[in-house]
Amino acid sequence: LTSTQVRSLTAKQVRAPETYGVAAVDTNLQSAQVQALSTNQLSALGNGIAALSTGQVRALSTGQMAALAYGQVAAMTTAKVRAMSSDQIRTLNGGQIANMELADLQALDTSQIAALTTGQLQFLSGTQVQGMSSTQVRALDATQLGAVLSSLSTGQMQMLNTAQVRGLRTTQLQSLTSAQIGSLTQTQVRGCDQTQ
Repeated sequence: LTSTQVRSLTAKQVRAPETYGVAAVDTNLQSAQVQALSTNQLSALGNGIAALSTGQVRALSTGQMAALAYGQVAAMTTAKVRAMSSDQIRTLNGGQIANMELADLQALDTSQIAALTTGQLQFLSGTQVQGMSSTQVRALDATQLGAVLSSLSTGQMQMLNTAQVRGLRTTQLQSLTSAQIGSLTQTQVRGCDQTQ
């Protein structure tokens, strides 16, 4: 099918390709055809969106990504989440982020973690934040860190580099629990600015 033909498919046809003799709409589409799918057509796929290949997921526009239902993002495999570009990650809304499987969140690389906005990070549960690896925690800048600070485990607090600790505002440091403060290493404490 050409991109124009794909755009002309109804949501019902996209949802049930075998009924209309359209060969595996979800897995045989080229990048241009995937990009031609309307948000209504993508919505009609429901959790069947999981059948898209990693290349097809990467071909989705930021507008298409933003329009996916929470369940559709959750239905994607870890490999597909890992294939998303930083721009695609940045366009996910808070609900989509909050509904990400822990394994999918843990699969994000440092560039994807760096692409997350503070608004997105605020939607992460304590379990999701505490499931982040040391590499992911170290990839957070001071602003991002502020959005998840209260959920960091004591072990994650020890993973913070000196620049991250130095970047924390006084009010953020004051909001830390005694356990979080107690977990800071001597190097981290020495790295604090006197104004903090």
